[in-house]
This record gives sequence, structure tokens and C-alpha cells, in this order.
Amino acid sequence: MPDDNSRPLALDPRHPYLIRPLLHVIRGEIEAYCAEHGLEPRRDPTNLDQSATRNRIRHELLPRLIEYNPHIVAALGRTAAICADEHDYLRQALAAAWPGLARERSDAVDFAGDAWRVLHPALQREALRLAYALLGGGATLELEQIESARAIVARGVGGRAELPGGVLLTVGYGGEFTVGAPPAANGPQLAVDEIPLPAPGQATLGSGWAIEAAECPPPAPSMGATPPPASSWEIYLDADTIMVPLVVRRRRPGERFRPAGGRGSRRLQDLFVDAKVPRALRAAWPVIATPAAIVWIPGLRAAAGYTVTPATQRMLHLRLVKTGAEGWGLSDYR
Repeated sequence: MPDDNSRPLALDPRHPYLIRPLLHVIRGEIEAYCAEHGLEPRRDPTNLDQSATRNRIRHELLPRLIEYNPHIVAALGRTAAICADEHDYLRQALAAAWPGLARERSDAVDFAGDAWRVLHPALQREALRLAYALLGGGATLELEQIESARAIVARGVGGRAELPGGVLLTVGYGGEFTVGAPPAANGPQLAVDEIPLPAPGQATLGSGWAIEAAECPPPAPSMGATPPPASSWEIYLDADTIMVPLVVRRRRPGERFRPAGGRGSRRLQDLFVDAKVPRALRAAWPVIATPAAIVWIPGLRAAAGYTVTPATQRMLHLRLVKTGAEGWGLSDYR
């Protein structure tokens, strides 16, 4: 499946495209036409097999229904035509909503939470059926499975289910969810438990990530107390308040710290959840610390007591970098 979701939906991949011009013509009329024109129709002997439910309906149930309503076949034909028209309308409505609703990947379909929430329940069901079919699901999703999936999405982040054929459904932040392989998490990760951070100097985190540290003079009075960082991935701290040596380490179970500008201490776990950092990234997220305390959690918050003030004489500039990367950042998590 291409990632270009601007194209209209193709024909339903769950079924072949059938042309059935005699669907609304009853068997007796077809047989009479063949007799009148000397035609010998080809007969499928499996249609006489009473072990098949469809044949029992054809040979046992329909004749009984005709006793109650001689026009039942025509009524069922009209109902089938109406259902076909209404299903076609659903598919057209879904095709119009699809570009803003879903993004197709080779092994998954990602759904946008905001677009999903305003979608009519009938279109939600059809969207789930289509996503499952696009992934080659061998079975047909039953209504109970579809309603269970909708309920899991409605419950919010952390929801997870396995659809027939091992197709996963996972729910992220903001009501976003994926049918198929979850999207790869993107963020800074520390390859080992702890590494030293020389100041000035650079430390390699792993997977192309690094952190740079440099001392610099205090800002000019015209700039105010703190120079503006280019992004949430860099920060200026008061170098004289920091006890060296600095280290880059992973978080510790139950760890807390006091964010700058906040009231009281907070658990790091709560900070990650509020910032919508994917669960898979939290354990190896880099934490900058002294031997005594946390100084900065890149991309999130600095600790109280280390930020630049008008009295700062020396600044420590910390910056995370990733070579060859574009568009990376916490914008995906907030």
C-alpha cells in the first residue's frame, strides 16, 4: 500500500468485483426463458447439496416463506438492492473522509483521533472493516469484534486488542490508534544505563544521538535573563549551581524531581505521561544529573534551582543532536 493517502479508495479489496445482471430474476423465469429459446443451462450439482446452509434456505425455507407471502422473492430483491445502494453510499462517504482520517503504511493503517471521534458509527465500522481488509486479514470481522474494537478505542490510550489473524489494534494518545504494526517510536534513547558527560564536551547516547555541553558567558542585558533556546532539546543552565561531574543516565524506579517553575516535586513517570512520551521510549530516555540530583530531562523540563537568573556569571549550554535527522522532536507526543 502506498503512503500517499490522497488517492480515492479503490474497489473493496475484500471481494472480487461481480456483475450479476440476473440477480433479481427468479429461477422460474430463467428456466422458462431457456425453454422458450431452446437453451440448455449449465447446472451446478452442488446447489442440490442439502448440507449447505444456503441450499437449505433455497430449497426449504424460501418455499415456506412464499406460502406466507407470494411476493417474498421480489421483496428480498428490493431489500438487497436498497442495502447495496446504502453500502455504496457508506463507501463513498468513507472515501471522502479517508485522507483526513487514515494513513496507510505497508503493514498498518494509522487513524487520527480527532477525525475518528466525529465519524458516524456506521462509518467507523466500515473504516475498521476496510483497514482490516487492506492488511490482508483472512477472516471477516464480525459485528461483535468490530464493536469491541470501537469500545477499546473509546477507552483511550493503552488500549490493545488482537483481531483475527493476529492483526493488532493499539491505541495511543489523543484517541489515535493503529490497526496493524504499531508505528516506530522516535526519540532520544540511551544505549546503556549511564555515561559521563564532560563539560565542555560531547557524549554519545546511541542510535545516532548525542548530547553536547559547552560553557558560555552570561547573556547580554539586552537579551534578558535567559537566551532563547532553539528548541526543547537544548537549555541554558547556571553553571555555578551544578555539582560536577555530570552524567547522562536512565530514570530510576519511583524517581522524583522538582521542575523549574512548578510547585513541589513530581514523579518522572507522571511527567512522561503528561508529555505523551510513548511508553516504549520512557525507560531509556536520557536524564541529565549530578551525583546528587536531576538537572534536566531533555525535551521536557529543567529542575528547579539550576536555571539562569540575572545573577548568573557562567552558563552551561546543553543540546541534544541527531545527525542526519529532520523533523524529529516531541511534537509527535504533545
